[in-house]
Amino acid sequence: MSQFTARAAATPGVNQSDPKSQLLISVNDLTAAANMHLNAVEWDGQTEAVTTSQYLAWVKGYVLAGYPVIIGVYVNLYEPGGDPATGFSSYDHIVPVNGIASNHPLAQGFKQSYYADDILQLSDNSGNHNVKFPSSASSPPVAAAYLFQYSYGAFQMTRVQANSPTAPPYSLALHSNSGNRNSAVAITGVTDLNRETVPVRLATNLNYENPAISNGSNTPPAAAPLTLTATVYGLTAGVKYNVYQYDTLAAIPNSAFNANAAAAVKAFTFTATDSTYVLPAISIMSNQVAAFRAVPASAR
Repeated sequence: MSQFTARAAATPGVNQSDPKSQLLISVNDLTAAANMHLNAVEWDGQTEAVTTSQYLAWVKGYVLAGYPVIIGVYVNLYEPGGDPATGFSSYDHIVPVNGIASNHPLAQGFKQSYYADDILQLSDNSGNHNVKFPSSASSPPVAAAYLFQYSYGAFQMTRVQANSPTAPPYSLALHSNSGNRNSAVAITGVTDLNRETVPVRLATNLNYENPAISNGSNTPPAAAPLTLTATVYGLTAGVKYNVYQYDTLAAIPNSAFNANAAAAVKAFTFTATDSTYVLPAISIMSNQVAAFRAVPASAR
């Protein structure tokens, strides 16, 4: 879905010229997830009893479990002669964490230990001031240009430290009595009340929107053609599966996907010969919704 549609899911009925229409973690992320028919778990860090180290151990557990984790980070806002404490106390930018490395044994499950030399990798989605969008949509940016790695210990900073001229582009709010707060949400899967779905992952031939929405506008930007590659995972050879494609969020069922086949705009059927299956390429416009659910043909 487009960013415009994602914001609308987070703040139904709010004009997007209103700053309150933003999709913000620890504010309306769970509303957005519910309206997108996704399960999500939010970091509960609004008390002084928790630490940033505990927060990073929580992030580590969900990333290692294979779940996308989205966190808030400081951006280095240093300007010569500027306010060294400029910026928010919680976060300036929202980014996905897509990797964890450790020199220490990893426990099973979500309860992980914090080590200062653990490494976190994030993608800034081209939010860095030194990484610019291309002038045209003809060539997608290289994804690796957006990846940043930080050790757990060095990643934690106060607001003033984060804005130092020698600080890295991104850092994490050091939770303290000064009001700094850590924010994160983990997306733990699609809403599937009967637990019958198998995963579907999408890749797009573009990884940015160009042009972006105009400042003060309530109108989505001009749409561009997108090609989607949908890969179904977790298959059992010899089993028949149905994949349903939906073109609105409201159409997505939360269970009984076969019984609700009429809600889909398209359906694909195949018998698995391997653990994965790639659907034929799917073409949509960037302002359209394309959501997928895959279930065995024997499911409800």
